[in-house]
Amino acid sequence: MAHTTKVAGIPPKPLKDFVENTELAHLASPEAKEVLFSVVGAWSGAVIMASFRRHVIVGALVALVLMPAAAYQGMALSIGRFDLAGESVERFTIDVAWMIGLGWLVSWLKQHTVHRRKSLV
Repeated sequence: MAHTTKVAGIPPKPLKDFVENTELAHLASPEAKEVLFSVVGAWSGAVIMASFRRHVIVGALVALVLMPAAAYQGMALSIGRFDLAGESVERFTIDVAWMIGLGWLVSWLKQHTVHRRKSLV
């Protein structure tokens, strides 16, 4: 009997469909396009937060950046593939690092170009 995934309302799929999916290779070993997607999402979220808009969509931008790796990790853990889960943790960490780094850069740029005053801290 082949291992299958089971989700309510969706017919079962063989686990090999997940493990052999070409998108996993893109998440595990991102190419320039995937990295650029993460960078742009992180930059956009930082700019929106720095602009102090009343209705921000930072959560959506964060989700765009972090969700693929988080979903990959959840699926890998649920099927007991800790090797795949490790790869997803690496990608998740890279995406979080971009978000923190670019968030700091946007804050620094705003402080030095818009406010032009010394920080209180």
